[in-house]
Amino acid sequence: PTWTRHENPVAFAPTAAARWLSQVRVWARCLYLLVWPHPLCCDWGMGSLPLLHSPSDPRFLTAAAALVALVTFAALALA
Repeated sequence: PTWTRHENPVAFAPTAAARWLSQVRVWARCLYLLVWPHPLCCDWGMGSLPLLHSPSDPRFLTAAAALVALVTFAALALA
C-alpha cells in the first residue's frame, strides 16, 4: 500500500531522530492504552500524536522511562 502523510505522520518526519523519538512515543502510548484504555480512538492518524523533535521533550522522557521500566520488569520476571 501507499501511505500518505495523513495516515502515518511518523514515516514522513523530516529527520531520522524525529522519526525515532516519535515512534518511542507511539509505543508508550500503546502501552498506556493497554493498561488504561481511555480514551480509545478508532484512528490515530492525522497528527493525533504530534511529532517529537528533541530528546529533552517531556513526552519523550516519560515515554522512554515507561519503556525502560517495562523492559526492566520483564528482565526481572524472567530471571
